[in-house]
Amino acid sequence: MRPRDLYDVVYLLENQPKAFDLGQVRDLFAEKCRGKNLTVPSAADLLVVVRQAEELRSEWANMLGHQLPSLPDIDSLFSRLAGLLAWIDEPTTVPAATQLVSAPVPTGMTSVAPAGIQYWGGGIPLETLRFAGSNHLLVAFDYDGRTRIAEPYSLRRSGTGNLLLYAWEQGSTHIKAFSVAKLQNLQVTQQAFEPRYRIELTAEVPLAILPSRRRSSSLRTPTPSSPRRR
Repeated sequence: MRPRDLYDVVYLLENQPKAFDLGQVRDLFAEKCRGKNLTVPSAADLLVVVRQAEELRSEWANMLGHQLPSLPDIDSLFSRLAGLLAWIDEPTTVPAATQLVSAPVPTGMTSVAPAGIQYWGGGIPLETLRFAGSNHLLVAFDYDGRTRIAEPYSLRRSGTGNLLLYAWEQGSTHIKAFSVAKLQNLQVTQQAFEPRYRIELTAEVPLAILPSRRRSSSLRTPTPSSPRRR
């Protein structure tokens, strides 16, 4: 019922579901409840408790607002939580995020993800995109002379070395490729979106973005030696 706990549960199960043996987690959860003389709750029981927790809503901004570059709407997390907790009742059930397919991109593209699951707080475009995607928040940016608002899905390296953002722009009928080098005034909005495709902006294992001749040094990913925020 603490804001950080709710945020962490949603964030981890949406971005790293395959990192957990959910059957084992379910058994450990039940063991923990029994150790505290608590009846093991169902997913529905937990949802009722979370939605009725006055402290959770009243302290949402106070406890998380200073830790995140943009605060996700708590009602958006509530709406996603039910699909993320189904494994508590059925250990074979996997979070819905793992059932989405990758966004369609041309062949020959190499998938790229910022290293690790942590947010280093560097404020550079790649980290802004990674934070927005992993929290299901729209991004706003200037591109070719006008402002775009879009759902970020993946970063791809083309055969020519260009780094491309694949995103679904509002009002569009298909996914588009945007050159990262041309993105300007990139910002995370507080408007949530329901993913159409798998979001591939975080890495399940540590990955590095290799530099290319066309990339500016300002787009280099910070090394994970001195994290500022989770």
